[in-house]
Amino acid sequence: MYLLEGDWPAGLTALRFPADAGLGFGGAASMSFFMYNWNGQFGIARPYFTAADKPTILPTDYGPNYHVIGMFVDSHTLSPSHNATYAFEQYGWLVRDDWREVMSHDADGNVVRGSLNALVNAFRAGASVKVAVRDLCNGLTSKAPMHHEIIVELGSMYYHRDKGFHSGESFPLVRIAPAKPPSYAASNWNFGWVLPRTDGFVHQLIIDPATRAVSRTVGRHSMRWMVR
Repeated sequence: MYLLEGDWPAGLTALRFPADAGLGFGGAASMSFFMYNWNGQFGIARPYFTAADKPTILPTDYGPNYHVIGMFVDSHTLSPSHNATYAFEQYGWLVRDDWREVMSHDADGNVVRGSLNALVNAFRAGASVKVAVRDLCNGLTSKAPMHHEIIVELGSMYYHRDKGFHSGESFPLVRIAPAKPPSYAASNWNFGWVLPRTDGFVHQLIIDPATRAVSRTVGRHSMRWMVR
């Protein structure tokens, strides 16, 4: 999930792949990074695994209810994308309200609310953990930074007791330039994983969708840690 300036939510599906409605796998091997805005505008990016998987001609006719906003972006690369709206009869969001924030800290790891002990105890009790990382995508746009959070669930986690911080491995995520609404454009998105830590450090392993080049960076960010 994204939260832009505290009042614009958007959700991205970073785990979707070409399954034919449960009947088998589709012909094109790729990921399907659907992005849904609360106002109904959505986008899709398709990182194909190899050049052989990418269709020679990308489809453009999705029926009368499908309205493409612009044409395919980066259609010459292995990761084309586009934005659109669809005339659904109904469009809504379902949420879980049982996540609770147990720790919040600034970019230097100074605790603002909650405590590290509360996070560690919940982790040891088997709770699921999400982290909201602030301003993770500012480098993807040349415009003035827009405050935002990426909220992502963590898988494997580690308590570095001797060093005094907790860390975790994120599920795959999509980084996109913050805007209202966020939408796919040339060179404004990528994907990968992050390793957030309660001392403020965030390690990033990011894949360029056009070239498949991999970059590793480390920065500091304020974060909120939530458990369920």
